[in-house]
Amino acid sequence: MIRGLFSVYKPRGLTSADVTNRIKKILLESVAKGEGLKSLKVGHGGTLDKSAEGVLMIGIGKDCKRLSNFLTSEKWYQVTGEFGKSTDTYDSEGTVTSIKPFEHITSHDLQTILRSFEGQILQTPPRFSALKKNGRRLSDLAREGVVVDIKPRPVAIHSITLDSLLPPFFTLSVHCSSGTYIRSLVHDIGMKVGSAAHVRTLCRTRQGQFVLANALKEGDWSPQNILMAIKVFTPKLND
Repeated sequence: MIRGLFSVYKPRGLTSADVTNRIKKILLESVAKGEGLKSLKVGHGGTLDKSAEGVLMIGIGKDCKRLSNFLTSEKWYQVTGEFGKSTDTYDSEGTVTSIKPFEHITSHDLQTILRSFEGQILQTPPRFSALKKNGRRLSDLAREGVVVDIKPRPVAIHSITLDSLLPPFFTLSVHCSSGTYIRSLVHDIGMKVGSAAHVRTLCRTRQGQFVLANALKEGDWSPQNILMAIKVFTPKLND
């Protein structure tokens, strides 16, 4: 029976569910079929936005149950944002909701503001997210024009580093707790710096023990590579 844990590099343009369905199809058409299996459970350990890329944990078979142990693991991201514009989705795929000046932003001022976000903070999730209200996704309610009161919730920003500032663009490296929305973080930074901001690109570079360098890229999603990844990583997680 196929089971185990490994990670893939989720490309932009695919949902996390798209990825698990692809992995499931690949395994069912080869390995599982050889074992006489007609179905196979495949899950992921933490949703990545469709427009984001990076580390996505995958569970196979009975080890899908273990994914819950990693949902609360710490995460690392690299994000590029754009000052001067905010959008309803807090990223570049949304509708622009405000345009504000950004020429006054300096590296020194931005770094000072970034430090104010480190530690335990209260963060309000985006209206467009996979979180649910009365059993329905906030993103679905937002598209229908339903106004929902979204309560802020505690998250932890362990570190946030300014990698570059080439106005209006800026790049940050963020180490944070589970439940943190990088889109909300960038949006809030834009407001606090006296401008507006939204996410241009987002990459999850690490989740717990899973790092980007070891994540299987889309072109390597073959049965042989998947089984090898499971063989390599699952024993390490048992240590």
